[in-house]
Amino acid sequence: MTDYLTESLADDGILTVTLADPSGPMNRTTGQFKDELGALLDRLEANPVRGVILLTDRAAFGVGGDVDQIAALAAAGAEESFADSQRLKALYRRIETLGLPVVALLEGMAVGGSFELALACHAAFALDDDRIRLGFPECSIGLLPGAGGLVRTVHLLGCDAAQPLIVDAKLIAPAEAARLGLVTGLADSREALLTAARDWIAANPAPAKPWDQKRHKIPGGGHFDKRGRYLAMQGRVSGHVKRGYGHQMAEITALSAICDVAACGFADGERIESRAFARLAVSPEATARIGLNLKDKSTLKRAPSRPQAQPPHPMPERVGILGAGLMGAGIAFANARAGYEVILADVSAEAAARGFAQIEADVARALHRKQMTDAEGAALLARVTTGAGIPSLAGCDLMIEAVFEDIALKRSVLAQMEALLPANGHLASNTSALSITGIAEALQHPERFLGLHFFSPVDRMHLVEIVVGAQTSDAMLALAHDYTTSLRKQPITVADSHGFFASRAFQKFIYEAAALIGEGVPAALIENAALQAGYPAGPLSLIDDTALTLSIKVIEHAAEAAIAAGKPPEDHPGERVIFALVNDHKREGRRAGAGFYDYTDAGKSPWPGLSHLAPARTTATLDEIAERYLTAQCCDVLRCLHEGVIQSAAEVNTGAIKAIGFPAWTGGPLRLIASEGAGAFLARSQRLAQRHGARFALPVATAQDLLALLDRAAAFDTAPSTQG
Repeated sequence: MTDYLTESLADDGILTVTLADPSGPMNRTTGQFKDELGALLDRLEANPVRGVILLTDRAAFGVGGDVDQIAALAAAGAEESFADSQRLKALYRRIETLGLPVVALLEGMAVGGSFELALACHAAFALDDDRIRLGFPECSIGLLPGAGGLVRTVHLLGCDAAQPLIVDAKLIAPAEAARLGLVTGLADSREALLTAARDWIAANPAPAKPWDQKRHKIPGGGHFDKRGRYLAMQGRVSGHVKRGYGHQMAEITALSAICDVAACGFADGERIESRAFARLAVSPEATARIGLNLKDKSTLKRAPSRPQAQPPHPMPERVGILGAGLMGAGIAFANARAGYEVILADVSAEAAARGFAQIEADVARALHRKQMTDAEGAALLARVTTGAGIPSLAGCDLMIEAVFEDIALKRSVLAQMEALLPANGHLASNTSALSITGIAEALQHPERFLGLHFFSPVDRMHLVEIVVGAQTSDAMLALAHDYTTSLRKQPITVADSHGFFASRAFQKFIYEAAALIGEGVPAALIENAALQAGYPAGPLSLIDDTALTLSIKVIEHAAEAAIAAGKPPEDHPGERVIFALVNDHKREGRRAGAGFYDYTDAGKSPWPGLSHLAPARTTATLDEIAERYLTAQCCDVLRCLHEGVIQSAAEVNTGAIKAIGFPAWTGGPLRLIASEGAGAFLARSQRLAQRHGARFALPVATAQDLLALLDRAAAFDTAPSTQG
């Protein structure tokens, strides 16, 4: 077996230990690492050296714990997770109490357990590179640092300064870490780092950590020291409970642990941290968030729905975008930010100028948030040219249409755009629901055309639906994947079916809320049930914000698509409520000042007339309403899988959460179903179907068939893709 730790003793008595995880490209705190670190410490305790330098030849110092090992320990129970956390803490404490200096050199990212290792060393020197990130991402995946990182950060920085790093999982650059005192110093090369480490070892032959010195106190004291500080901490806990409605247990547990750690000694603090880590490790929330943020993310990097036989496609030299409205300008901003030369065109120079003004606003917002420098912002704007009319797009080898959702209009403008394309050019439509195959009927080369459904606001939404038409080629699909990735956005591939995947699943959520209005359930209950289930916004507010008139257009398009396919329209009870609001009461949404809510200068309030839309006022519990939301969307997700609209489990889960706000604590619809169990979910859907209608019926009849459908989606992610 290949060693994880490689040792080299220099003539000056300093031992250099190089970390290289043989199980993968990134260093993780695996079982082999722990075993070899323990053996190294045994040798150093028996035969001390002058000092030790820890480094790696890999791009990152380390990325933290072995997720599969954490999952295995969690499956064995909280006691096993607690014991493993204590074991790693004991190893890191042995580093601190060796009696000889140990220095870590951070030439790349160091997060999670790997950054905890660096904090356990007596000193750490980092490469002065703003691209490097250091810190603790654990709360973002439902955990907290489990190898002493929480305890050491509190003892080094104090409770208040530790919270953004631990609770908010804020990753920082080396310069910020040096300012805080989490790293000892910075250097601009490996040679300079090694010199700094050797100089530090020479100056500190017998170092001790602050908590091992007399009269050590936590900066600022603990939250139990003063009533005001304790109440402030309780306020922060309440804030997380309010924002997450009980679905942010990692953040809440971390806040509590910070408070408790500050009230006791270092050893007791380590036990507190280990207990908190173990509780979270066995929680369903951690399982779901680890699956979504680590496992699915890793799967999507392999691009399961990209045709693997297609080589990397040359990227376009110039991108043309027709339509300078909210979406078109957002798409132009994303392209210019990725380095593409962009032409943003509209019917007039004035309309195009308004789109450019939006791009300027996006740049200003990014500058304010320190997401780019002044020079980067100026360069971005210089890459955008505006134009009046379709002819101004001449010279672009990729053109994206972003005009109104009208199939006749899209066919017309795309045919004109195609005539301007070079022989190797490509076309795309930014549509959320219209048939790509139907639009392509107007084109000479439908094989070089597909849908690129960006989500609004484009600068903050990191998902793109790639919609494959009946004649879209594998080469075009591969280009779309490579191009979307170059925009630093996550592509998911969907078939050409009305609503595709994201819009369709989103509609099931908002239509269910409208149906509840038709049943006489109070609006406040409908909205709060969604928030408490973990949705980011209330569904009635979302319908108003996107306009009820738009919902009607979507309903009508869906009906036309169903009839064209020889099927009856769905006739969802929520649709009837939306039609009644618009047609009978002239309530079109927030922009019109009247929808499900009344809008005034003082704010918004539910329209009193909503109660008249139902034959009688009924009641339902928050849990019953939340169950309907989640089940309605999960049922339609399963229909999408069954129909082949989408095939990848990772793309389903990521798409549902990143694009349509499915509750993140679930890890995605398929994880929610799997965690409940196929039999239990099937029984639930059947019960709701009997009570509320066929929209809750599944496309499979048995639990075995449901398991087979889930297994097929999971298998797609591991098989070589032949999509297209």
